[in-house]
Amino acid sequence: MESETTHSFSISSIIPELTFSCFDSLSQCQSEWDQAAFNGPNILCEASFLNTVSNNFQNDMRQFYTIFYVDGLVVGRALFQCGLWEADTSYQDEEQAKSSFSVKNWFAKKVKFIGILCGNILLTGEYGFDFDFTKVDKTKVPKIIGKAADGIKKAFYKDSKYSSAVIGKDMDVTEELNTDWVSQGFHHFSVQPNMILDIHPDWVSFEDYLASMTSKYRVRAKRAYKKSKDIVFREFDEVEIEKHLDHIYNYFLSVQKNAGFNLVYLKPAYFLALKRQLGDRYRLFGYFLEGRFVGFNTVILNHDELEAHFLGFDKDVNIQHQLYLTMLYDKVKKAIKLRCKRIVFARTAMEIKSSVGATPKELCIYLRHENRMLNKVVSPIISVLNPEEKWVQRHPFKDISQ
Repeated sequence: MESETTHSFSISSIIPELTFSCFDSLSQCQSEWDQAAFNGPNILCEASFLNTVSNNFQNDMRQFYTIFYVDGLVVGRALFQCGLWEADTSYQDEEQAKSSFSVKNWFAKKVKFIGILCGNILLTGEYGFDFDFTKVDKTKVPKIIGKAADGIKKAFYKDSKYSSAVIGKDMDVTEELNTDWVSQGFHHFSVQPNMILDIHPDWVSFEDYLASMTSKYRVRAKRAYKKSKDIVFREFDEVEIEKHLDHIYNYFLSVQKNAGFNLVYLKPAYFLALKRQLGDRYRLFGYFLEGRFVGFNTVILNHDELEAHFLGFDKDVNIQHQLYLTMLYDKVKKAIKLRCKRIVFARTAMEIKSSVGATPKELCIYLRHENRMLNKVVSPIISVLNPEEKWVQRHPFKDISQ
């Protein structure tokens, strides 16, 4: 059961007459939240999705909704996800098994703070805020978000023994944006890009997609399906999701543990709750080998976009049958069939996603620790905990030079 707590704050020193209210239940501000969809309709910013997320955090993560006003009119909204972040439970150091001492893990044990994140941990991309930029100066957004985060800290975490840090998640990479955030004391960090495949309007079928590839990548796709020919898949309804929920969750955890960095801790019921809330806009597909459930693949139909969501699989089956690559191609098939304009593959596994045609959209995060001394050493600590991942971008289509 969600609590019903509201806090209102004035931040008129930033923009004349700008105020905001903060809610820890979307039901208290549903109408105003919907009014503030200035970036257009987006299922991933609607109550059906956000309430499912909020109700299915496994840890003590909390979700807050802020509405911004000028002269009483709604001019913006922001989503915050907050909780205690303990780096040693979020980072997995692959070198630990090779050494009795890991610098990464030593740093991780020292890093604990209340994270006040503007954005959505479960998604890749800008899902933190919407503003009416005819009434709000875009360059003031970092200051507005920082002040709103400070208000959340004072209202909901004032008794915490831990210091806090404000994070702006998955921002577009531009020089102007960087200047705006850095001027407010935030540090800029590069993160893994969002991998996106634009669906060419001439692709009426999967065969059209294959025909647009060079022979090397057509062979690769056909080889993947040949290796996975004994695997069958079908879409699950609510009954089948519930029936296989334990296996779905275990496969999800298996992939999550290999991600290197984690802040997502979800209850098993998340996958079933999402189906109940989104209906046909959420699709979960089960994969079977000789009758044994060996993996699952999920997508969210977000208007003209197909959003790749969580998946999981048996690691041995994946190696032998190229299951993960087959799942990527299956997403392409689904997007073409539904006449989507693009697939949002999200981050991780960038190289294999680029091999099916996805291209990177660069993103970054901004972080500011409330302790000024600690804020000065944020950059080297993050560099140790989250080193840059090297990967090779593939170019599978004929009209792109290799």
